[in-house]
Parts: sequence; structure tokens; C-alpha cells
Amino acid sequence: MGKKSVQRRSHGLYGEVYTDASRQKGRVGIAGVLYNVNTGETVDYFAEEVSGDKTVPEAEYMAAIRGLLLAEKHSYKIIHLMIDSELVANQFNKVYTCNAKNLKPFLAQMRAIAKRLLRVEVSWIPREENFEADALAKGVTDVK
Repeated sequence: MGKKSVQRRSHGLYGEVYTDASRQKGRVGIAGVLYNVNTGETVDYFAEEVSGDKTVPEAEYMAAIRGLLLAEKHSYKIIHLMIDSELVANQFNKVYTCNAKNLKPFLAQMRAIAKRLLRVEVSWIPREENFEADALAKGVTDVK
């Protein structure tokens, strides 16, 4: 998996995580890709089907949480999470209030993981810039 541009940072383990979710014909998939910003290399990725009847926002949160946990597993302390869910990004960044009872536990879990790390930034990006995570998530839910 390649990345078109990498911003170099001088601190230790700085990672970028791109996550996405897909729901097609009743199947829900989540995916993410972890990059080492210092080297530009793909460190790890995940793509998995989620059991149960999840909404797209719930799945987007699950992907973001799984992505943060993946970065933490690889000892990253500074993480920039890139996500094409404007809702999740803005709720995490306190731009939007989370009023949906089904999303509050996911937001709380995301914030709890972030507290264990040195710094977590969450940014919304257009779907076109999230092509690898998008393709992985769609691959999980693709019904042949």
C-alpha cells in the first residue's frame, strides 16, 4: 500500500491512521491503514466484517477506535486520525455535540484511548483522499 505524500516529523513514533466503514446489502465492514510518518511506510492495516446490525456512524466509530488501538499496539504515541466521517471527526473535536445515545459509548471509548496517548488529532478528509481504507472496507462488504 503506497501513500502519495508524507509529511516528515522530528519526534519519535508519529503515525497517521486512515479509517473507513462500509455498509452494503446488510453487511458492515471496517478498515484502516497505519502509516509511519517518519518513514512513509505502511506499518499495518485491518479490514474486517462487523457482526450485528450497525448503523454507518456506529461502524465509522468502530473503525476509528480499531485504528487508534492498532496505532497503540505498535507503540505510537502521537496519532493523526484521518476519517471521511464528518460526524465522527466533529463530535470527537467537540464541534458537534453527541446527542445520539447509540453513539455516546463509542465517543467515550475513543476519548479514553486518546487519553492514554500523548496526542491524538482527528481530521475529516474527503472520501477521495481516503482511497485505501475506503477500498478495504468496501472489499469486506462486497457481495459477489
